[in-house]
Amino acid sequence: MKTIKLATILCLLMSAISVFSQPETERVRKTPEEKLKMQLNAINKECNLSNEQSVKVEKILSNSQQELQALRDKKPAQRGERLIEAKTIADKQNEEIKKVLTAEQFTKYTALLEKQKEKMRERMMERSGEAKETGE
Repeated sequence: MKTIKLATILCLLMSAISVFSQPETERVRKTPEEKLKMQLNAINKECNLSNEQSVKVEKILSNSQQELQALRDKKPAQRGERLIEAKTIADKQNEEIKKVLTAEQFTKYTALLEKQKEKMRERMMERSGEAKETGE
C-alpha cells in the first residue's frame, strides 16, 4: 500500500515538474486585419470619430500598413535604413490623419501614440530583462 501511495506521489511530482518546466507558449500573432481593427478601435475610442472620419482613418491606416508590409518584404536593408523608411511612413500617416481630425482630436491622437510608445518601451525592457535572466 505504501508503495502505491509513494508511486502516485512520485508521478504527481514528476508531472508537475514537467508542466512547469515547459517553455511559455508563443504569443499569438495578429493578422494585419486584426491589427488594423485594433488601431482603428483605439483611435475611435480615444478621439470619438464620426463615421466619415472613421472610414477615412481606416483607409489611411490600411495604406500605411501595406507600405510597411512592402518594406518588410523587400530585400533586407540595413536596420537603420528600414527604421528611417518606417518613420517616414509613420510621419506621412500622421500628417494624413491630421487632415481628417479636428485640432482637439489630433491632440488626443498624439497622446494615444505617446501612450502606445511608452507601452512598447516597457515591453522591450521586460523582454531584454528576460533575455538577460535566461542567458540569451
